[in-house]
Amino acid sequence: MGRKKAVNQEFFDEESKLMWYILGACYNCYLPYRLNGFKFTHSSKMLVEIVRTALSSSHSIIEDNRDKESYWIRIMGVPHLYGRLGELGLNVPKSERMPLERLEDPYVPHFTRGFLESRKRMESSYFASSANHLCIRYNHEFLVWFNQIVREYAGVQHEGPIDNLIKYGTQDTLRIYELCYCRDWEYTEKYGICLSSSRELPETIKKPNTPKPNTLRMHSRVATAMLLLDDYTLREASIILGYRSLISLYSAFKKATGLTARQWRELEPEERNLFMP
Repeated sequence: MGRKKAVNQEFFDEESKLMWYILGACYNCYLPYRLNGFKFTHSSKMLVEIVRTALSSSHSIIEDNRDKESYWIRIMGVPHLYGRLGELGLNVPKSERMPLERLEDPYVPHFTRGFLESRKRMESSYFASSANHLCIRYNHEFLVWFNQIVREYAGVQHEGPIDNLIKYGTQDTLRIYELCYCRDWEYTEKYGICLSSSRELPETIKKPNTPKPNTLRMHSRVATAMLLLDDYTLREASIILGYRSLISLYSAFKKATGLTARQWRELEPEERNLFMP
């Protein structure tokens, strides 16, 4: 038999900023593997390396190209590590992973950053989107708790999720970004507990209070179009609003909301507020 590879099974026993960052990432990327096994998978090799280093693991990082490019580590025969993650509520499907009983102030930025960085498939800024909105899909109970955390510690104004989705507007997105990448940044940078590319903030989010006049006009016309679409077709709305062509309104609508007119019509009334420009 080969020599058993090293791993720190007690990593989650002692609280630290690094531990909370890894725990946040585990909410999305950890899989309880068979009995007493640990598997962590993500599209970013850097994130998998951060986890491996944190666990003092000598296990190899495996690249999987069968479907979407991803990397993973798998550690077998770690009953203490497996049991501790079970105590933290992670040895269940993601749809059943519940909020933590407590999360203290020094660890909030690190848990939040770990959770958000592990949400995205590719290693690019999670905060960058065509509509400058941060969207999160997870189970409803967890999202209610997550929103309470960012309301308390980041000053977010959003009231809460609808079903299993929460979508933050530009200013709330900026507040969450500042929580993750400005608060306690000296420690984060020193110990390398973040994906470097995730700190890149789009220019359109950096100055949310000074949108360009053309952007304001576009959002105003799209907001009007949203009201018109209850009684008119998209083509009729484009004529009423003075667009040169149907495609012009279609493009503006998609850019401002991230949805097509058809997708907008299919939303329930309470869901539409999430996509207002």
